[in-house]
Amino acid sequence: MLRAAGFRDIAQTDLTEEFLRTTRGWYEGRQRHAAELIAAGGETMFRERQSDSRKQMRAIEDGLLCRALFVATRP
Repeated sequence: MLRAAGFRDIAQTDLTEEFLRTTRGWYEGRQRHAAELIAAGGETMFRERQSDSRKQMRAIEDGLLCRALFVATRP
């Protein structure tokens, strides 16, 4: 797609491992502060966020989600 848009010298860096590490960090951080987060936003919101993070981690681990950084030049 980048090439079709006129970009060249395209470099791609896979950031999927960092994406997984960050997702896990958010999940674990929320777990550590569960009581405060539930008090502030309610149990439903807390549980939904944790569920979403678990699903996201599973999708990353299964290869369904990835993250990449693209750097390119345009003449």
